[in-house]
Amino acid sequence: MRTATTVQQLADLASLDRKELFRVKVANSTGTLVDFSAYLHSATLTGSVDNMATSGSVSFWREVPGTSLSPLMTSPAPIDTGRRLTLETAVIAKDATVQAGDWVMLFDGTIDDARFGGDDSKLTVPIRDAAALLIDTFIETEIVYGNDDSPIAVETVMQDLLDDTLGSSIVVMSVEGDPDFGVKLYTQQRQPLSQALAALRDLNGWDLRYLWSDAASDFVLTFYEPNRNTASPVHVFGPDDYFTLSDVARTARDIRNVCIIKYSETGTATVVDSASVAVYGRRVIFLDYADDLQITTQAAALALGLAVVGDCSQPPLTHRSENAFFWPVELGDLYTFSANNIHYSSAQDVAVQSWTHNIGPDGNSTTLDCRGSPSGGVMRWYHKETVTRRKIELEDPVQPTLSETLKLVYTTKVGSAGYTLPGTALGSLGGYASTTEVTTDLNGLFREVTDGERLSGITLYRTVAAINTNDFPVPLDWECVRSWLSDIGTGNVEWWIAEDPTGVAAYTGAAKLGGESTNQTTAPDTSPAIDYVQPTSADHADALIFGTVAPGQGFLIHIRQTIAASPEATAQVTGSVLYVKETTPCGA
Repeated sequence: MRTATTVQQLADLASLDRKELFRVKVANSTGTLVDFSAYLHSATLTGSVDNMATSGSVSFWREVPGTSLSPLMTSPAPIDTGRRLTLETAVIAKDATVQAGDWVMLFDGTIDDARFGGDDSKLTVPIRDAAALLIDTFIETEIVYGNDDSPIAVETVMQDLLDDTLGSSIVVMSVEGDPDFGVKLYTQQRQPLSQALAALRDLNGWDLRYLWSDAASDFVLTFYEPNRNTASPVHVFGPDDYFTLSDVARTARDIRNVCIIKYSETGTATVVDSASVAVYGRRVIFLDYADDLQITTQAAALALGLAVVGDCSQPPLTHRSENAFFWPVELGDLYTFSANNIHYSSAQDVAVQSWTHNIGPDGNSTTLDCRGSPSGGVMRWYHKETVTRRKIELEDPVQPTLSETLKLVYTTKVGSAGYTLPGTALGSLGGYASTTEVTTDLNGLFREVTDGERLSGITLYRTVAAINTNDFPVPLDWECVRSWLSDIGTGNVEWWIAEDPTGVAAYTGAAKLGGESTNQTTAPDTSPAIDYVQPTSADHADALIFGTVAPGQGFLIHIRQTIAASPEATAQVTGSVLYVKETTPCGA
């Protein structure tokens, strides 16, 4: 969080009885900043861990009596594309007079373009901070960096890249701490400068963006390690400090708590967040660095894996709040939100993933999107995962299919951990997943009945496990997994299925996947009790819905066969197929 320059600033921020002032300046054709605060209508600013640049827009009144800001009305244009723009704020007591020391720089960047059409008398300019220069500059010449014998510090290579591309000391990067990563010999390809810097940044999971520096009194390009392990909130918001909590949710989507990094043709390193796996099961992200000239050792791969897991195995609380205007916010800040006894009864600690300042004639606010603990962003890792999968598809166009990776196996009531013992159809009565696949239709699961059982009628039970064994080299999640029957039987025989209430869980753990039957004529012992249904299609109202099944996860399906009393010499038994499939789109 940015540091308040005076004690009074903190007091004024904590008070709702305050006034919020804004000052906007735009460089003229000679580079001199000109105050356009009298024309300011509204503004938005947004920062996100997944974007290098802070961006937004500023709207001015296009006309005031006797003056127009339209670039085509005056030469040189008062406001135009490519000009520098600064936005400052001062939050002071209502009865106070603003002083020079009250002003805080909120934004310093450039105008991308000027839009001044329409009849609403506005001129709106999209803006980005100084990272725009890195994004818009293209590396035109291939240059060799690094050294195999004596790898060069990554921060040195990054500064050399800035100097070679932009000119010496045009942008000077600040480094917080010791990245402790040496760059080996490589040829820098032609690409946007921001992408080249991001590739170096990602080698050890650090972050690179413009941060405010009190020492420099300016925004400085900063290479730093996100404080992923902090447990100390930097600010507390009480119920009176925010207007609404527009989104509070517990979600396990996009969690990756196991990172497998391939750093050579034969070497892999694995980092596991055991606490997250215990709660959500194994959710794998596989990154292929085998062709990377920098991640070539297990130590380097493990260090990177720690950063990836630290970013992607976040606690599942999503928290969006609209707060009173709060200029000190920075990405990665850990905040405490006091209990409001509506959404939660105890204080919640969440970290800023993105923020947006909204400034306008109807009031000012700051929207905070928070989730879990501080991170360096997740999209860069998910993008790398996508690249890895595409690479595997190109190298091996024969991809795993559902039948190969979402297996149906018999269950076993014995064993200290799942997926360790073989199973049989007769013993498939629930509990653990066995190592033996089911290869028959439902008839093959059940034994023949005796004449006495046929005459009086009988109900038999079996339980199978569906497991996702696809962990390497393509750790695919199966989504929208459902189960149904090809038919429910004919004559005196009917088939029924039910989902175990345990749901999707790790099938290799010590805990059983679900309930079990005492014997084949006894219903499974589950809590709560299960209801058997007869769905005959994926979109049937009673189809079993399991959602996403990650590698290492599975679930139990209980099957019931009922044979009605029949005087016929042969029981009328027909086969039925149990379908367990990914249905994409969901319900199809």
